[in-house]
Amino acid sequence: MADSKRSTEGNWRDTRSAAQSLSYLCLAEHLSDISFTFSTNKDVKLPVHKFVLSMRSEVFEAMFYGPLAEGGETVLIEDVEPDVMKTVLRFVYSDDPQLDGNNVLPCLYAAKKYQLPGLEKLCSDFLENNVDVNNVCQINEQATIYQMKTLQDKCLAFIMKNATSVLCSLGVLEFSQSTLLNVLKRDELACDEMYVFKAAMRWAEHNCEVNSKSKTGQNIRDQLGEALFEIRFPIMPIEEFARVVTPSGILTNEEIVILYQFNATKGSSPLGKFRQQQRLGAKIAIELNQDNSNLLKRQNMNAEDKFRAAVERARELSARMNKN
Repeated sequence: MADSKRSTEGNWRDTRSAAQSLSYLCLAEHLSDISFTFSTNKDVKLPVHKFVLSMRSEVFEAMFYGPLAEGGETVLIEDVEPDVMKTVLRFVYSDDPQLDGNNVLPCLYAAKKYQLPGLEKLCSDFLENNVDVNNVCQINEQATIYQMKTLQDKCLAFIMKNATSVLCSLGVLEFSQSTLLNVLKRDELACDEMYVFKAAMRWAEHNCEVNSKSKTGQNIRDQLGEALFEIRFPIMPIEEFARVVTPSGILTNEEIVILYQFNATKGSSPLGKFRQQQRLGAKIAIELNQDNSNLLKRQNMNAEDKFRAAVERARELSARMNKN
């Protein structure tokens, strides 16, 4: 009978199952036959076992045993950080990668690259269970890139339900143009339309900066593309439209006239490409720092006053266009 007090290093097989023995070899030099080095940190070298990695991944098998197999004692890894690779190796050797909020997205990339569907599933499950306001936009973009429909649907449902908080977060700047368009199209977006407009403006201004363009109305409009016409300008209170949207410069004079005329005629004039459908999940959001007296003044403004103001504004713009 083996002495339980013998050195673990000398008799590490004696008290371990096959699975435990394999896990024990993770990141161990014992029996390793090649090492990973990293372009991002040349001081790190991780010992690995070709057979074990090839057993779990076709990519690793091709890397070590295929026609274009790597020669030498090391393989250079250029697009995965050492700490992320350690997490990947823990999965390969033990099925226990120890995912957290910092490593899960890089691990998802590595799981895709090295064709490790088990790790991909663990990453997807972790992300689905940990979606929040601060990370949902980034997770959604990754889910879209990797065509992970279940995760993407989960993210979009969260965005719809928590639209005000998400659209006010910095995460919205990570949206691709197609994602922005997809989000703004949805009727179930639970958000006051002014928040939608402000989020779209921040996204477009950010992309102007990224593309070294000045933040002119035309450039912002160009960045938004078709997403501009998914903002429901016709359902905005006319005072907010006049105070916030009109001065932004993203609408042409002709479009502004169309929207004022639509309001002045109580919805009987044509809207062109603009949409007037109320969002099914819309919640009227009132900014906490808004002065109560101004709020009451706005609420008490009767329909006749609104109509008069809208008509006057439309006339002014029409006159200006005719002069030009």
